[in-house]
Amino acid sequence: MSFVAFRSAGAPYKAPQRRVGDVEGSLQARLDFTPSASELAHAIRGRESKAQAILEELRRGPASTSTLARIGGVRFGARICELRQRGFKIVTEGRADYAIYRLGGE
Repeated sequence: MSFVAFRSAGAPYKAPQRRVGDVEGSLQARLDFTPSASELAHAIRGRESKAQAILEELRRGPASTSTLARIGGVRFGARICELRQRGFKIVTEGRADYAIYRLGGE
């Protein structure tokens, strides 16, 4: 499928044809939300390293919401959920405007 745009002078402009594999800068790249295998691997490594950093912080002692958000990013709660699924007992003590997290018995 070719994409045709018109210049202000009215002369048609034909965009250069790209193959499906030429993703950079193409319309397909902007429409395709499926990450590549290397992008997925990078994201998983990033998640695992953030979860590991959160676990190390909790091993040092109780940590506040702001501390864990600085270490694990905005979605640090998801990393805590992953750690809980791996078998770590993480206790949350709620406060009025923040929470304190601590590591229970492993």
